[in-house]
Order: sequence, then C-alpha cells, then structure tokens
Amino acid sequence: MFDDAYALEHPEVLPGEYVMVAVSDTGHAIDRQTREHIFEPFFTTKEPGQGTGLGLATIYGIVHQAGGHIWLYSEPGQGSAFKLYFPRVDEAATPEPAPPIEAPVGGTGTVLLVEDEPSVRDMTQRVLERAGYTVIASKDGRAAIEALEARGAPVDLLVSDVVMPNMSGIELAEWMLDQHPGTAIVLLSGYTAETLDLERLLARGARFVTKPLGSGEMLRAIHEALRHARGLS
Repeated sequence: MFDDAYALEHPEVLPGEYVMVAVSDTGHAIDRQTREHIFEPFFTTKEPGQGTGLGLATIYGIVHQAGGHIWLYSEPGQGSAFKLYFPRVDEAATPEPAPPIEAPVGGTGTVLLVEDEPSVRDMTQRVLERAGYTVIASKDGRAAIEALEARGAPVDLLVSDVVMPNMSGIELAEWMLDQHPGTAIVLLSGYTAETLDLERLLARGARFVTKPLGSGEMLRAIHEALRHARGLS
C-alpha cells in the first residue's frame, strides 16, 4: 500500500494498493554508478558481444506500461533485490475471445532474411518459401550485405532480427534504405519498439513486429510492407 504521504515523496508513484514481486540474490551487489544507469537502453557492463543492454530496459518498460514501478536495492556484501510493484486489480479477469484464424497471406518477390539463430532462420525461410517468396538467408548484417552485393541487384524486402552480433538489424535497415530506398523493411524482435528506438526507421516506412509471432502475423506484415513500398497502400 502506497499512501498519499509516500506518493508526495516519490512523484512517480500513485497512491493505492499494489502487488509486489521480488527477485533477489546474495552476490557481490551492484555499485552506485551502475545502479544509476542500469535501466537505460543499451547500457551493459558485459564485454563487447556478450550483452545487448536491453534486458532490464525492456523489463522497466513493461512494468511502467502496466502502471507499476521497479526499484533496485543493493548493498555491498548483501546482494541485490529487484522489487516490481503492479497496481492491484480486484475485478475478475475477463477472457478474451480467440482471434479468428486467417488464411496465410502469400506473395511474390525476393526476400533477404537475416537472423543469427540458425533454427529460427531455417524455420522462417521455410515459411516464406511456402508462401511463394524467393529467400536469401544470412546469419548477420555483414553477411547480408555481402550476399546482396554478390547478387548485384536489390531485393524486394528485408526481413531482419534487430539484436544481432556484428551489425544490428537497425544499422542494416538504415543501410538498406540509404542504398536501395525502394526496399520494403520488416524488423522482428522480442524487445519493444520503444526500447529499441525505432522511430526514425518507422517514419521511413519500416514495419516492426514483436516476437514471438505466428507465421500468419509475419506474412501479413510482409504483405503490407511490400504493398506500401510498391505504392499500393
């Protein structure tokens, strides 16, 4: 329970009843300097290539979108604790009706697929090929650019994961739109668009879809992106 007095001392908090979830450890603790930046997007203390700095930023965003708060407590030699506070709701949950099953959307054209996880890349390639697309699959952004240059011609569509080693999907999409402005762009990620700072790309016509997603949702996003790039919508 956060009362009015507590809310006055903490302007970001609204008075009311909350449900708290705590996660704690008994490690070395987190120093003050790190605590001051720990929820910032892309901030990480890990070595290059070992972390994206998006995990805690995404959790922070999810908690605040739900109207809650997340606080970190850490003392040297005592470990750390993350406490997540969510507004308490007394009403019974109303189940949402299942969405109607729609037929997969097929299409034509050449797709440059970029995904660093082999199993996800192979599965996505099969889905796209069954839908009628020709697919060029690459493991990361640099390999994708090399494949495109070897092809000697632009592709109709770029489908790329966002967080990847060597070159992010954001950097690849910006390069693609600079070099081949007519290319449709669909970006996929388990992180939110707000966390990833995609406003500039979205303003240039890119589509963003959060993971996990079904094949139908992905194909519809691809269909819409291609129509937009071809001036049909």
